[in-house]
Amino acid sequence: MKKILLPMLAALLVVGLVVDAVDAQAKKGGKKSSNPNRPPDESAVAADLAGIQFGWTRKQVMDHLRRQVRLSYEDKLKRAPGAIEEHNIRHEMNEAMRRLREGYFEFNGNTTGFDHSYLRGEFVHRNQESMIRHRTPQSEDHYFFIQGDHFWKLFRAFHASVFQGASFQDFCAALEERYGRGRWREGEIGPDGAHGRWLEWESRKYRVRAIDNSTFYGFYSLVFEDMDIVRRLDQLRPRRGPEGPRRHALVESVTDDVESVIVKDDHADVADRLTGRASTPSSSGSSSQSKRR
Repeated sequence: MKKILLPMLAALLVVGLVVDAVDAQAKKGGKKSSNPNRPPDESAVAADLAGIQFGWTRKQVMDHLRRQVRLSYEDKLKRAPGAIEEHNIRHEMNEAMRRLREGYFEFNGNTTGFDHSYLRGEFVHRNQESMIRHRTPQSEDHYFFIQGDHFWKLFRAFHASVFQGASFQDFCAALEERYGRGRWREGEIGPDGAHGRWLEWESRKYRVRAIDNSTFYGFYSLVFEDMDIVRRLDQLRPRRGPEGPRRHALVESVTDDVESVIVKDDHADVADRLTGRASTPSSSGSSSQSKRR
């Protein structure tokens, strides 16, 4: 079963699907990794980044994502039965390209909807940080940049439908089969001060975090980070933004004790919770100022 699970999980993570691997692990009874002493598998992490490399510029990442969008429509275009259908598919593809182009945000001090979403604490204003949001059928992917143009983090929030009821423990057990035994970290993970845990893997090059956002947002997340940047975050973030010097437990847990992390979005609309869009006029107005097309 392990020989089947590991390549399956690798392939599924690359395209944003983990449900089959999670289901397989759940049927095994959520057993722990059979080799708890091995270090995190850097080659597996690199493969799960699906061809994107830390250190890339925004242009390199955007070009890669555009190619992925085109590839996702390639088969549909080939199978189009006529000119009208092909036109409609091309229109759909162009709309996906537009959403990708408009999914670039700069964290320059203006309030954004992301400040009070599940991404709170994953970035700090006024430190040359920005983000590209890319929506796929399986997840909301957020590509973070620092130092103006250095890709250093991918935050992947899987849609709840991907897991079909599988538990977070099943999710983590499947990931441990791929990366090796992780380390559980503890801290506040909700707006009401609720105590929670996340699973973490750390190697010389990468850090990976599996986060249970299901209580507040209804999904699980997987975060990939460049350890070279993580180790230097204090130097790279001399300005702590509008909320002051309070630090983010999940992001800065390399050497510090964990603290509070995520603020709940009180809106009931699922799309708002997934996208981080604010519903108040003041938030939406400010967001447009910090978004560059």
